[in-house]
Order: sequence, then structure tokens, then C-alpha cells
Amino acid sequence: RSYSSALGIPMPQVGTIPAFNAFAMGYSHKDAPIAIGEPLTTRLNPAELAAVIGHELGHVVSGDMRRMMLMRTFQNATVWFAFSQRAMQFTRWVFSWVAELSILAFSRRREFFADAIGAGLAGKEAMIGALRKLEQGPKLTRAENTNARFMFRGRRSLLSTHPSTASRIRALEQETYIRRLPQRSSR
Repeated sequence: RSYSSALGIPMPQVGTIPAFNAFAMGYSHKDAPIAIGEPLTTRLNPAELAAVIGHELGHVVSGDMRRMMLMRTFQNATVWFAFSQRAMQFTRWVFSWVAELSILAFSRRREFFADAIGAGLAGKEAMIGALRKLEQGPKLTRAENTNARFMFRGRRSLLSTHPSTASRIRALEQETYIRRLPQRSSR
């Protein structure tokens, strides 16, 4: 609750999932629940778990889910418009891939900012510790492997939604994105 207050957003609903993962959902900070993997509650210490929750709240307060939905909607509408106008198949294919790679790059950048918010709320070392433990998580299940590119622990490539753990930790250590966060007045 104190993290939500610090960010100026309502307390989201929090649920658990059986996967070794966490995520935020919803269109607005007013209705954005977060899901925390049950395995995280036993593997992470309280400060690291708080950092993960802060990270997910960072996605909520930044409106990342809404931005991703709007980008996907634009991508889909544009591709279908081109299709309905009988545009050349190659043009549709190129545009679709350029849009997809742009959306994925945007998602990777937003992870750095969510990490910075998690570090700002729970402490930089807690966020770094959580990332290290998440990286060492159990082998992906068959179901998780199906959607691995959308998960923290999926294979890293241009088709990933998350940057490498090493680059995220380096950004936290250097405070690259922490310095870019708006500062709240202490008054």
C-alpha cells in the first residue's frame, strides 16, 4: 500500500500465479492488477520481493500496458488496412516486422524504467538481488516455453520483450534510468 501511495496510484489488486514470473495487466492505473508468481514468494527475500512488486507498479504508474495495447492495435489496424487495400504482400510483411521490432524495443526500454522505479521504492540492491535470483530460476515449464519471449527468463534476442539481466543490472548499478525518473518534492 505504501508503494502505491508513494506513486500516487490506487492500491492494485494483487494475485498469485504458479509461474516463476510477475506481471502487470490492465488499461489504466485505476484498474491494473498485478500478478506475482508463488515461487517468487519463497525464493526472494522480503526486500527483493518488494523490489519486484515495485517494478510491476512501475509499469502501472508509467502506463506501459496501455501503451503496448495501443501500439499493438495500431500495428494490427495498419496491417489489415494494407491488406484490405491489396497492397503488395512484401510491403505488408516488411511493415509488420518493422512495427514488431519497434514494439519489442519499446518494451525492453520500459523494463529499465520499471527496474528504476522498483529500485527507487525498495532499494537498488534489492532490485539487483531480485534480478539475479530471477535469472537463476527453475527451468521453464512446457507452457512457459510457449510464451518465453514475453517472459523475463526467455531467450534474449531482438524478438524479446525483456533486455538481458546483465544489461539491467548494469543500468541499475550505473543509475542510468534512476537518474531519469522524475523527483518528487519532499515537502
